[in-house]
Amino acid sequence: MKTFEIWAQFKVSERDCEIVRDFFINEIGVKRKFTIRNLHLTVYHARRPLNGVVSSETPIDIKINTNNTRFMVLTPGGENQNINHLPTEHKVGVRIKRNCNTFQDILHYRSGFFPHETQRVLGQRKPSDHRKNAFGTRSFQPHIALLRSGSGIDFDLSKTGTLFRNKIKQLTFDKYLIEIKVKNTNITDSR
Repeated sequence: MKTFEIWAQFKVSERDCEIVRDFFINEIGVKRKFTIRNLHLTVYHARRPLNGVVSSETPIDIKINTNNTRFMVLTPGGENQNINHLPTEHKVGVRIKRNCNTFQDILHYRSGFFPHETQRVLGQRKPSDHRKNAFGTRSFQPHIALLRSGSGIDFDLSKTGTLFRNKIKQLTFDKYLIEIKVKNTNITDSR
């Protein structure tokens, strides 16, 4: 049996990836092994083949002012500080605020996939839109994962977020990547 996945991502420039890693290591005291190397923002994800969608890599120049980001624990409900969403037990990243220009750029690229979500592909699912996903997590919230679980980052992410925005003024996305992944999965009979 084959499984399909389509990933559309904005890739953070290598230069900015290093700046972010250095920030966490030098300013926050996070060990290098807990930082994520290849930072990206997922624009679209599907678990089915979409007719007409092909793998590609396109240079882009999209910048986001870090004042339009907020730190969060990358788990459902992780936008709000909560004892059930400990930053030390989950990935940590930044979400993109909906009222910024970069959010509109994200939606522009994302909407290019909507016509490919045919009824045959969707089955009983509702199609994706600017707020909802047909596949994967229900709500679409653009974010960039920055740290792996176990990083030891402070529970109060607002302190880290303020320092992050003071030290790093903007991030640049320099590639738009569409990847199609096909995996062969073996189903074993457990009888």
